Amino acid sequence: MCTCAHDRPHELLQFVEGLNLQALCDVASELNKGLPCVAGGWSCGGYNIIQEVVFEDGSCWLARIPRPDNSVLHGQATSSYSAVLRYLKKKSSISVPTVFHHALSTDETNKVGAPYVLMEKLPGKQLPALGQTKDEPYDRDRPTRQEIRLTRKIHEQLTEIIIGLARHQFNRIGALHEDECGNFTVEEYFDPIWIGCSSERAKVFKSLRKCDRGPYDSITAYYLGIAELNYQQALTGPPEVYGPEGVDLYETLADMSLCIALPEFEKGPFVIAHNDLTLQNILVDDDFNITGILDFPGNIVPLPSLCVYPWMFHWNAWGAMCDREEFEKVFLSKHSDNEASPIASVASRRQIMADAINRNYFERSLLGSFAFVFVPTLHERLYGETYVYRKPDEVVESGTEESQPSSDGAQDSQPESNSSLASDAGEAIGRKSEPDSELNDFSNAESIITSTPPRAVTKSDALTQTEPSEVIPPHSTQLDSLESCSAELLEIVTAGKPKRSRRGLSSWWKGFMPGRTDGATRKRKSRFLYQLDKLGIRILNNVGMVREKWG
Repeated sequence: MCTCAHDRPHELLQFVEGLNLQALCDVASELNKGLPCVAGGWSCGGYNIIQEVVFEDGSCWLARIPRPDNSVLHGQATSSYSAVLRYLKKKSSISVPTVFHHALSTDETNKVGAPYVLMEKLPGKQLPALGQTKDEPYDRDRPTRQEIRLTRKIHEQLTEIIIGLARHQFNRIGALHEDECGNFTVEEYFDPIWIGCSSERAKVFKSLRKCDRGPYDSITAYYLGIAELNYQQALTGPPEVYGPEGVDLYETLADMSLCIALPEFEKGPFVIAHNDLTLQNILVDDDFNITGILDFPGNIVPLPSLCVYPWMFHWNAWGAMCDREEFEKVFLSKHSDNEASPIASVASRRQIMADAINRNYFERSLLGSFAFVFVPTLHERLYGETYVYRKPDEVVESGTEESQPSSDGAQDSQPESNSSLASDAGEAIGRKSEPDSELNDFSNAESIITSTPPRAVTKSDALTQTEPSEVIPPHSTQLDSLESCSAELLEIVTAGKPKRSRRGLSSWWKGFMPGRTDGATRKRKSRFLYQLDKLGIRILNNVGMVREKWG
């Protein structure tokens, strides 16, 4: 027996038929005290195939096997998924499957023909939406007492699970892994959903430098890093899939990153979260006690990424259980005794949830395929104006770039080189109350950066890195000066971030754009800060590489 919602089920059927299920059963039997077993039915979701392994005594295990047609980097996905389940099983009270064994395709002992995780089958049934039937749609204005009681019971349990997850903190953002000694480490960022939509994503993911893939030590670095992965994807992907519209969409997404990040959580804490918490990933018993949470991604993310509306409240389900307002009432009022959690207090949850919807839309857009759905909506929420596709800027051979009018008629051109970007930064900051001292700091950086000959550039230069054709050994004093200037640049950018993207402009921006609080001005501020932040990070990264190369 098999169930599969897929456009080309015959391809998956061929894949499953090609698996060595007897080898899988042999491994399971050996792990379960030699108890004989056989392969049962299988089903498939968006990214994985679930194969049952049924033992002689009637008990059942599950093998989770990545789908070959809709997922890539299977080894990383398998390892990180196994690691996060083992971590939660050891250190939390959250009901997740016990992992008995996992194997990669590269393992010499793996005879199955694919990577897999062999794990416990949890009791329970999928959480129902309640109130929704084929014949009668759900009426949110007239829920029954039973629906209200059961919905509140589930939301209280979900609230405790989220509060409990916040207890387990890490110092970096990335994918969780476990070594042979049982120690857990955070390595380069990896999200099965992000790279699970096309093979082109894997190519871009593998081609970029490690510093672009994490692990990240701040929210800004994380947002900009993943935004760049998407941007590179659009630049190198099939034109018939993305085109110039896709490139502009992902550039717009990158611009939004500094409006979304909460400065007070910039450096942590970083926690485990579940970015695909839908009804089908929540198991309950007949009394609506949660018996299991399925499909935890293997990533460590910023705390605000945990404090959002679970995906079941944005999904295409409809019913009492998916009423976002009802969840919000519980989540923002429930008292918790879990004092070790940074979101145990109602006040802390209210603070983070103020921008939860914007953060939901932004972070789902970072996964790539959702950007075309959410970026236009998010653009209007952040800037108060309709998203309009911006045509690519023309490149002039002399090394300068003609300004193109933005959607609001203003000149919104990109800098022609790193030097002009540093100069623009200095001029803008120089309009503050103490222009001379801060401008001088940038002028020193500019004199060093401009040693590179000018060249023609495009809009993508704000995100992509280019390497000079000729490398000249630098003086140590120049490197020290660059390091100092870029560090101060990042401090200024951080000071300029709005604490709440929906609440007007910061005083820093008002200092040289007085009286401008419209959406177009906020958009220019976001782009300006993004470019400055990216420049500072690139300088620091390149200084580190130069020091390493030249000693």
